[in-house]
Amino acid sequence: MIKKDELIEAVLDGIIDANDFYEKISNGFSINDSGIEGVLQTKITEAIYDALSQNPDGSLNEEFIVMEYPFKEIFEQSGAKKVRGAIPQLVDGAKRVDIMIFDKKERPIIPIEVKRNAATVGFAKDAKRILGVLKRSDTLSRGSVKYGLICGFIFGKGNTRDECLKDIKLKKDQCIEYLHSEASIDVVDFFHHDDEPKSFEDPSWWVGGAVCVYLRRNDRNN
Repeated sequence: MIKKDELIEAVLDGIIDANDFYEKISNGFSINDSGIEGVLQTKITEAIYDALSQNPDGSLNEEFIVMEYPFKEIFEQSGAKKVRGAIPQLVDGAKRVDIMIFDKKERPIIPIEVKRNAATVGFAKDAKRILGVLKRSDTLSRGSVKYGLICGFIFGKGNTRDECLKDIKLKKDQCIEYLHSEASIDVVDFFHHDDEPKSFEDPSWWVGGAVCVYLRRNDRNN
């Protein structure tokens, strides 16, 4: 199974790569400017694929990845549906997880939610969806879901390089604050990676950044 640190690094790299890619094809626009979450999902998935164990022909021989996978199916296939009580409203109905990693037995093991702008209340809402799955899994002796990730892009800007970096730090702090206030997550494993600040002909600067939060089951120490 892919190691947690390797997966998180792949996710962060995928987010930065997505923004760099879009910046090139759009002549300077960022992921945040256009709200194109699909590019983020695709580039993150590609980065995870590169980090997974592969056969000589390029197929995956341990885990595999599915995008836009229904939460309902996760509950049924992970064993979480066996627990008494209603499925949490946030993950009921037609809701889907952005990226789902399965083991070779075709059991869902790692859900990943992606936000094109992580410094919003929606970041915490997606975290609550992941926690809804984890809370059901940790009451089972053999629940297949191991942990979850919530990740996304952040954007800092300013009239100078220092202002730009200060703004992106505020966005990181805002992500954590939303998790505390909106999702009641008091302790988070928060990871981030910043791209290089960029300057164009006008006086303003901007910098893209990637954030990722590791969400664990209550019965797991790491």
